[in-house]
Amino acid sequence: MITFLSPLILSQFICASLMGLDKGGIPGLAPIGISFALSIGSDLDSQRTLALFVPCLFFADLGACYVYKESVNMEISKVFLVPMLVGIFIGFLVLNMIDGKQIKLCVGFSLLLVIFIQIYSLYLKSKFVEKDQPLPTKISVIQDSNSNKKIKSSKDYYLLIFSAVICGILSTIANIAGPIATAYFLTIKLDKRELNGSRAWLFMIANAFKILGQFYLKNITFSDFEILVYLIFISVLFTFVAERYIIKYLDQDAFEFISWALILFSSIKMLLEGMSYSII
Repeated sequence: MITFLSPLILSQFICASLMGLDKGGIPGLAPIGISFALSIGSDLDSQRTLALFVPCLFFADLGACYVYKESVNMEISKVFLVPMLVGIFIGFLVLNMIDGKQIKLCVGFSLLLVIFIQIYSLYLKSKFVEKDQPLPTKISVIQDSNSNKKIKSSKDYYLLIFSAVICGILSTIANIAGPIATAYFLTIKLDKRELNGSRAWLFMIANAFKILGQFYLKNITFSDFEILVYLIFISVLFTFVAERYIIKYLDQDAFEFISWALILFSSIKMLLEGMSYSII
């Protein structure tokens, strides 16, 4: 029986709602929810806490795929998926080698890395692309027969591969890969609906593999059915709330500013908690 007023259940409710809002259109909220849930539980429970939210993420992604079905950039998503799945496999190999504090430090440093990637991508844009000319990012450009275009876009292609592998690893060990994908998609100037649709499609597939892996590792069992139904309901509900009542009122500039601000906040929060400090 679920005790709804217990600190653990309340923290899980907050985490599931933030995950839903994240998947529904406000990237950056899920890491805050994850870090909040981890801060309530002990370090020994970190892996199980993270595992319980994998089905929530899958069904929230499924809901987001439905509401953003017309906006998925399949061209980039298909290239992103393969190295991401490689990263998921690597993540399962190292999953039992790290404890809760190491997970938090890993998440914090990785999110700072995301911010560095954005700054570096802006540097590449100013160095390799003429003024007022968009940074070449489409796969059709990468495959163009013009050698100059290949040189300009190859750095972005390597950034895609690197981001995708890191995404897979962090998605497995900490359910925290969303900001990595968001950061990459922001650097290539996907609009807000295209970004959310592409993220949802990628992570729906990734989380399906993760559910199987977590069952195999026995971090999730059929005895968790009751709490999983509760958390899945909350996450899917808030996914639709975000898409229906929030995202359409945000213009692209506000969307990008909020996303980067939440990524920076999450990175600082996780680093401090990994070093045994605590903020909200």
